[in-house]
Amino acid sequence: MRFLKIESIRQKIKQNTKGIQKNRSNHSHPFSSDIHKNEERLKQQLNSSEDIIFHDFIIPLHDGHSLKALLVLVDGLINEDAIRNNVLEQLTEESLESPQGEELKKVKERIAIFNIKNEDNLEKAVFQLLKGNTLLLLDGYSEGLVLNAPGYEVRAIAEPQSDRAL
Repeated sequence: MRFLKIESIRQKIKQNTKGIQKNRSNHSHPFSSDIHKNEERLKQQLNSSEDIIFHDFIIPLHDGHSLKALLVLVDGLINEDAIRNNVLEQLTEESLESPQGEELKKVKERIAIFNIKNEDNLEKAVFQLLKGNTLLLLDGYSEGLVLNAPGYEVRAIAEPQSDRAL
């Protein structure tokens, strides 16, 4: 059931993308440096699906200030323990020591996930979300981090319990 919802969202995005490409050939769709605008644009692109989780949190900085952050993920497609232990705990338990303007670089270094890519295009980021990746956005930055922490539910190939032959 959840797969059908995700596939439906993916098809709508493809249709929207084709229309946008016809109207604005070769124009990219960059992120804003305002985290709230990015959240609204993502919700609009994803049609406010209940399978998409938006988790906002605060990253404490060494100088006493803080940095707003937003994790976006598809429920059921990511490894929640990996995100909790290797992203959220890493970024919220200790303050981040970084010169102003270099927080994204330091966040990327602190996260304990092997495959992290920078992404500055909203539509490409949505595509990555639907592939099972997680998106991390920081307020003040017009790019995000795509984190690869898949956690699909996998079933073994076996005869179903209810349809066993006698």
